[in-house]
Amino acid sequence: MFTNTVTALSTMKKWIDEATLAQLEGESARDISKALMLLVIKRHPWRCVFGFGVPTAVAWALFGLGGFPVPLFMLSVGYFYFWSLGTQVFMERYAQRIGFVLDHTTHDPEAETGIVFHRGHTKNIAYRMVGTIASFRSALYVYGYTVGSGKHAKRYLTTVIDVQLPYALPRIYLDAQKDASIRAVLGSPHIEQLTLESNEFHRLFDLYVEDGAQVEALQVFTPDFMATLMDQEQHVDIEIAHGQMYLYQNASLTTSHLDMLISRATMVVGALSRTLSSLDRHRRALTR
Repeated sequence: MFTNTVTALSTMKKWIDEATLAQLEGESARDISKALMLLVIKRHPWRCVFGFGVPTAVAWALFGLGGFPVPLFMLSVGYFYFWSLGTQVFMERYAQRIGFVLDHTTHDPEAETGIVFHRGHTKNIAYRMVGTIASFRSALYVYGYTVGSGKHAKRYLTTVIDVQLPYALPRIYLDAQKDASIRAVLGSPHIEQLTLESNEFHRLFDLYVEDGAQVEALQVFTPDFMATLMDQEQHVDIEIAHGQMYLYQNASLTTSHLDMLISRATMVVGALSRTLSSLDRHRRALTR
């Protein structure tokens, strides 16, 4: 019964050539996935009926209503397949659009220095693409992890931009989303909240730093840098962790969302690089 379904899914990719994929249009991964599914059903209706309809009919004939989970399972598998392939196509197109390259190698979230990667279990990095932002090596990807277990489990998906900085700095976390779940991690004994002079800034953001790093944080978060951050219409979480800078936002695989993140990263890297260059010159002057 399941053989026909598995066979149909394994051969679907053969039905979808590059010319077909090139016809798909959409501004989100969901648009591409939906268009792909409708196109396959339109071009190969009898194969779809045979692959999914026949097993369903057999299950209902043998088990009656007891066979109801069978079509649900097959529809779920089919939907997941179209979603995965459609998302892959969307991310490949987006990478080409911004001059990035999709990285198909496996990356371990545990190897990342960002504090968000220390949370939960069942972690994975997907759809990772690499390139440069303001001349700095960068990556964009979706990070997923699970908190809790059983019926209390909750899956989190976060769009991440990871930028390699030329200078090492202590951990600084700018919390724009004011997410209670991330505050649980930030509330560790080695992280403390730093209060700056701007009340408007604190209305929008909470700033956390490592113990003993208050001076460096104040040197980074200058009035000009804070003004640049406050001027943005949409705010994202920013973390500086040694030689890395991360931008975090709840995952939404749409062109507008990814464009916004790239724009924020370009703005932040540009403003931060000027601050870090000034800080580096100051450090060198002190060591002479």
